[in-house]
Amino acid sequence: MANAQRVAAVVLRVVTAAAAGVAAVVMGTSHETTNLFVFGAQLEARFQYTPSLVFFVAANAVACVYNLLVLVVPPASPAARFVLMADVTVGMVLTGAIAAAGTISDLGKNGNSHAAWLPICGQVETFCDHVRGALISGFVAVVLCFLTLMYSIYTVTRTSVVMRPQLQFALLLPAGDLLPLHDNTMQRLISVASAGFCCMRQHSETLQRSSVYSKNISVVFPPKL
Repeated sequence: MANAQRVAAVVLRVVTAAAAGVAAVVMGTSHETTNLFVFGAQLEARFQYTPSLVFFVAANAVACVYNLLVLVVPPASPAARFVLMADVTVGMVLTGAIAAAGTISDLGKNGNSHAAWLPICGQVETFCDHVRGALISGFVAVVLCFLTLMYSIYTVTRTSVVMRPQLQFALLLPAGDLLPLHDNTMQRLISVASAGFCCMRQHSETLQRSSVYSKNISVVFPPKL
């Protein structure tokens, strides 16, 4: 079961990194220069000329590298919860990047009649095709990123729910009944908690015996002269 969960997490990470990487590469290679029929002018379209597209490339590149680096983090390590918070941050950044790039792409395709901005996709069709393909891949990356986030939340919560009854059961056992410690972190925590509980129980029994003994002692004071 644990191996199946690990394989599913790795597949989601790899596919998300691939989609984000494709989006960054396709947008990063979007470049076209065309001649206009007005005074022989040239129109050059690059993603570097638009801050929203630059942000899109940077966000998807970071998401690609991040999802590949997370693969080396053990699922049961304390860093897994930090990975969960990082997943939320990366998902939010990707969502903002695709929203900004989508707005600019719509402006380049349809223009804005209220501001008298003309569309440019009729002159630089290859550039617009690159941007459209990058947006599709970026949207897939966003969906996969949130699926990965949901799976990470499920894994973390399921692990905590499964281990809590084991911890409660271990607290009812004497320290000597536990198996020898291995490299498992939860076994060490359970053993330490059980040992502490046994010490507290022994101390409580000692206090109870001393209390009963003190009740049975009668103190005789000398009579007053």
